[in-house]
Amino acid sequence: LIMGKKNKTNKNKTKATAESMDVNTRVARAAALFQKGLDFYEGINGETVDYEKAVELWKKAADLGSYEAKYNVGICYERGHGVPRDLKIAASYYQAAANGGNVVARAHVCLVCLACACGFVIVWLCGCVVIHLIFH
Repeated sequence: LIMGKKNKTNKNKTKATAESMDVNTRVARAAALFQKGLDFYEGINGETVDYEKAVELWKKAADLGSYEAKYNVGICYERGHGVPRDLKIAASYYQAAANGGNVVARAHVCLVCLACACGFVIVWLCGCVVIHLIFH
C-alpha cells in the first residue's frame, strides 16, 4: 500500500468498505494500518509520536478485523493515550481482541473489569496471581 496524502481527485471515487473487500485485501490493509499506527505510537519509521493518529489508524484496522489493533486500542483507552481514559471502552476492545484468540487481551479484560478505586488489583487468573497497577 502507498501511504501518503490522497489526491483531491480521488475524493469522489467509491471507498472500499470492509464488506466489499476480499479477504486478502482486508488482511493486507489491516496489517498496513496496524503498522502505521505502531509507527505513530512509538515514533518510529520517520513518524513523530502521535497517540491520536495511532488510535485512529488502529480503529480502522480493527474495523477490518485486526485483533491486535483491537488490543492496542484497548491499551490506549486504559492508559488515556490519544483518547480519554475509559476502562469500559478499554474492556470492550480487550473483549473483542480476546474473542479473536488474543490471550493477553483475555487477561486485560479481567484486570480492567476488576479495577478498584485504589488502582490496585490482585486477580487469580490462569492458575497464578496477577498483580496489576492501574495508573490514574
